Amino acid sequence: MPSLTTTIEDNSPLISYSADWQEGSSADDGAASKYSQSSFTRTRTAGGFASFTFNGTGVQIFGSKRDNHGLYQVRVDDTIHEPQNGSAPGSGEFQQALFSVSDLAQGRHVVTLTNQGSTFVDIDFITWTMNVVGGSDKFYVNTYQDSDPSFVYSPAESSWTTNPRSLGTFFGGSGHATSNPGASVTYTFKDSPSGEGVSLYGPVGPDGAPYAVQLDNGPMRNFTSNKGRYTPQMLLYHANNLDPGTHRLKLLYQPSTSGQALAIDYANVYSTMGLQFKSDDSRSSPSVGSIVGITLGIVGIFSVLAVLFIYLRRRQRRDREYDKTNVVEPFEPQQVGRASGALTISSFGPGPQVTPQPNSFLTSTPYPVIPPAISTTIPKHQHQVRFTEVDNEPGHRSHPSDSSYYSAGHSIVNSASPRRGLPTTPVLRKGETIGLPSTAGRSLENVPPEELRANRRVVPGRAQDFGPSSASSASSPSSETSSSDPFVSMAGNGAENEDGLPPDYSQATEPYVGRRSIR
Repeated sequence: MPSLTTTIEDNSPLISYSADWQEGSSADDGAASKYSQSSFTRTRTAGGFASFTFNGTGVQIFGSKRDNHGLYQVRVDDTIHEPQNGSAPGSGEFQQALFSVSDLAQGRHVVTLTNQGSTFVDIDFITWTMNVVGGSDKFYVNTYQDSDPSFVYSPAESSWTTNPRSLGTFFGGSGHATSNPGASVTYTFKDSPSGEGVSLYGPVGPDGAPYAVQLDNGPMRNFTSNKGRYTPQMLLYHANNLDPGTHRLKLLYQPSTSGQALAIDYANVYSTMGLQFKSDDSRSSPSVGSIVGITLGIVGIFSVLAVLFIYLRRRQRRDREYDKTNVVEPFEPQQVGRASGALTISSFGPGPQVTPQPNSFLTSTPYPVIPPAISTTIPKHQHQVRFTEVDNEPGHRSHPSDSSYYSAGHSIVNSASPRRGLPTTPVLRKGETIGLPSTAGRSLENVPPEELRANRRVVPGRAQDFGPSSASSASSPSSETSSSDPFVSMAGNGAENEDGLPPDYSQATEPYVGRRSIR
């Protein structure tokens, strides 16, 4: 069977002192710090007494034994115990058990300590023990704040203030206080089927006031919260071993002088039905269904997190495997340039190199000279340049098809060698314009052939618009001049240009059959 032990300090309203008892302090006793909470209550008057009423099976009275202390006697109900000596040599003994009894029947008892001489006797604190009836092995406490609806303040709520002095020392920073004569508070609570008890707390101090307490229809019992020093959260009233059911506890404010106040902090209800510390309006414990629902919800959340973790780990592993199978080998940067009239493209990786000849389609149009040492970065996406040989014309070499790829992040550096045999196109700067030939915008009908030849654009490998560029090239296609300089007359081996054929303007808009193409 579980038991409950409760401790109260010497200045508790539950202890009744005769008028000759006084509270001690460090101001008049250098040993005050050796007492519990540095406080004690004492008397040196013969016959001075202190009494305490409790409901339980045992009680202990603690105090000090000092060289100026003497005899005292204790009575429990109708039993008077032998006098005890409270004297001790030297600096004394503190927080000592002056009296103890533990074999009382569970119920209401009164213990009284009386001084036997003119020497001192003091009380430091008192503890008592009660058995919890009902056969349960567990004991629970339900805490209710002063603002709970179970507290009803009379004659009206306005007669009680919710901002008492030293509010910060109240439990939860909440409290009620009154200084209106006739004011009262009624606390209604319901005990468990086995009964148990109730405790009511509030502050005591120099501004405290006398009050009366009535439990259900029982007699009024008088107490006082007027003490020499301020102490918050003190036990104002306690009752236990109550009958099962609903109970009403009423406190009546009964000041003895003006300026006194009664304050309420909180209440504890003891039971064997369940542990519920409360400071709000809710009084019900979580149901079994709600507990099961919360448990399933927590399990579900952890399950989702576990699945998500496994998915992310697998995805991360798959990405690492993909990266291992898609490693890009390092390669040398590609060089693109023009040297001696030929365009050379060096492949990034192993494979044949493509070197188009001067009479190929790659040099069919004049290229502007790119300034030397200009580095250009290929865009991030890939570009593919494919060259395909579609025929074997006389005077042209056959090249196997080849593909060269430009990859992101590589540079193409133009060579500084201009194309031999072609006019150099100047590089324009901001604000400059291109100089047009003298034949631009004029009718060609009356333009002398010499002027046309001087301003024409040579298209290697195709018939010229205005005949051969020179008499030697027109008369001897196999001469040293035509064979050594590919940018003079590129009529080829056929006789189609030997006599300077008239211009074929369709050649300017239609592709030539059998020539290279760029895709």
